[in-house]
Amino acid sequence: MWYTRIETDLTPTDLEDTLTDMGGTTAVRKTAILDLLNSTSTVIGYATSADGETWAVQDSEVLPLSSNNVWDSVGTPCVVKNDATDYEMWYTRPEADLTQANLDTVLADIANFGIADLLDLLDGTST
Repeated sequence: MWYTRIETDLTPTDLEDTLTDMGGTTAVRKTAILDLLNSTSTVIGYATSADGETWAVQDSEVLPLSSNNVWDSVGTPCVVKNDATDYEMWYTRPEADLTQANLDTVLADIANFGIADLLDLLDGTST
């Protein structure tokens, strides 16, 4: 089975401090969000099981990351068998570079959305 798992270089103390900062001023909160995103990623792993209940990890990181931040994450793996010996893996990976200025724009856009707008987006009726 191919799976996605989270990886972070934050220590428990670092994470606690970052979460505390999320309750601070707007500037402190934005810095905390960027710190969290820049120290957390997801990776694709591979595990096997004979019974579907007990799993043995064969490789915890199939695609090595070039950095440990959310922008280098991979996820939603799908493996396709092309012939008897040929397989392809398709996966998702974000294409973004979130800076302080970009974060300001994203947070402003989120703040402008009401619950009706979000529900419209989810059901595809947003204009």
